[in-house]
Amino acid sequence: MSKAAERMRRKRDAESEAETKERLSKAAERMRRKRDAESKAETKESLSKAAERMRRKRDAESEAEINERQQKNAARTKLKRDAESEAETNERQQQNAARTN
Repeated sequence: MSKAAERMRRKRDAESEAETKERLSKAAERMRRKRDAESKAETKESLSKAAERMRRKRDAESEAEINERQQKNAARTKLKRDAESEAETNERQQQNAARTN
């Protein structure tokens, strides 16, 4: 870990909960101001750039990598479902049903 990263980690660890909330609130406010100052054209451009980056990444993935990623996702989902209680399963199914209706 670099010295700067270590210094930031120590500072963050020493920070109180109130200071953390204040820091995050300030960051959120900066992001809101930046977003509000951005024109619709700039927003559209940044979204299309992000979509293009995602397309390039997807296109660069080989079929084997895609299959591996999908298998990992399926295994992760299966583990999560296996660890889920019956009540949690029912709640999740109800939420999914409500979302589709």
